[in-house]
Amino acid sequence: MLRIIKEQLEIFSAARLHAVAEALADRALERHQAACVRFGREELASMLEPEIAFAHAVGFRSISMLERYIDVGAALGPGFGFGAKEQWARDILSRQDLSPAAKLEHIEETAIFVLLARR
Repeated sequence: MLRIIKEQLEIFSAARLHAVAEALADRALERHQAACVRFGREELASMLEPEIAFAHAVGFRSISMLERYIDVGAALGPGFGFGAKEQWARDILSRQDLSPAAKLEHIEETAIFVLLARR
């Protein structure tokens, strides 16, 4: 019988998170060159890890949902992420009354208006 202890599971989870972050960093570097120009792959992957972990925690389980989430972050740039400046996104993502798909659609739609307001 295979037995995995908690520490091993944490190591596997961290390795999986890093692999996903690297894949999404590669995609972001390809698709969002202007937003990513000052970041290397590893630096960008490190920046994306907490965002990916947060997105996963709110229900974004598929790679396509994570890609869309990162696309919004790249559009809002610089440096990606939904920090204090993008508190509206955290508010939407933490809503318990919305499905993960509805949360993602809502932040994508709101991001359009945020970007228009910045012009």
